[in-house]
Amino acid sequence: VGTNGDVSFISEATTGGGDTVSIDDITYTGSSVVIDFTSTANVDVYASSDLVNWGSPIATNVPGTQFTDNSPSGAKKFYVLVITGTPYPPAP
Repeated sequence: VGTNGDVSFISEATTGGGDTVSIDDITYTGSSVVIDFTSTANVDVYASSDLVNWGSPIATNVPGTQFTDNSPSGAKKFYVLVITGTPYPPAP
């Protein structure tokens, strides 16, 4: 669990075919959310305002160690990063 100003986050390593991804930090500037992460492969980024409805990824095949959401909306937003091609939420 981490806290950075108005942002709290939980990082749990997820795996996909032996690869891993974990969130290191999240920064909220008022107009964007920046997620710093560690991953052994590219990631897909999912977002939800209620932890129930995730829909399609808001970004796919993101390389590197950082993702920026330039249009965060609503009072709260939840993010999940998974290895590219890994379905989310996982099937029951």
